[in-house]
Amino acid sequence: EIRKEVLAAVTVIIVLCTLGFLYNVYAGMLVLGCGVLLFLTGLYFAVHRYRAIARLSEELDEVLHGKREIMISDMQEGELSVLQNGIAKTTMQLRSQADHLEEDRKMMARALADISHQLRTPLTALHLNLQLLRDEKMSAEQQKHIRREMQRSLHHMESLVEQLLKMSKLDAGTVQMKKQKISVSDLLEQ
Repeated sequence: EIRKEVLAAVTVIIVLCTLGFLYNVYAGMLVLGCGVLLFLTGLYFAVHRYRAIARLSEELDEVLHGKREIMISDMQEGELSVLQNGIAKTTMQLRSQADHLEEDRKMMARALADISHQLRTPLTALHLNLQLLRDEKMSAEQQKHIRREMQRSLHHMESLVEQLLKMSKLDAGTVQMKKQKISVSDLLEQ
């Protein structure tokens, strides 16, 4: 980009100097001097701007890799400051979202660990009850009691699996929570 700007500026200076020298030697010298001065000034500001962009790019890279925090305090006026401010806001928002996602992930992991632990308890009870049912000496009343216990364990497991399915739907965003007022006494009664 700088090469294109330099080429365009040099071309304009050559054309204007040629026209100036064709008119008068002093006019050509004046155009040449002003052209070189404007060219050098433009080059200085372009190099300064590109260095600032490179520095901003390096800072952004460090922020994205967690090596530093974004700094808003060194803002000045100008296009690059507007860009830096926009990058700082976006970076802070992305960091906040990442923190929320990490917290959600940890909460989901705890819930899954809890439910898997809760699933093991009825499974263990079912295995034990199945072994007890294999005993041919057991009375019909004892068998009936064990079947009821097995049925409770299965119902508990179904409830846990249903909770897992609800959690996965919430996590996938296919179900939205709906806020509504409820009566605490009715809830407790239920």
